[in-house]
Amino acid sequence: LASRSHVLLAISDALGRRVALLADGELEQGDHVFTFDAHALPPGIYLAQLDAGTAGSFTQRVLILR
Repeated sequence: LASRSHVLLAISDALGRRVALLADGELEQGDHVFTFDAHALPPGIYLAQLDAGTAGSFTQRVLILR
């Protein structure tokens, strides 16, 4: 993050249901690392959605294989 921002980082399934919330709050400037433990989720395609306010938003597909 280039500056302090409110960050929302969520994982959703293919139907749009939120299955994990990794961050929802103010984060300081700098790099941040989040761990997503998917052991309880079935194989499939998921979406990681990041919203960092004025810093922007990003969506990435995540494929879970077993």
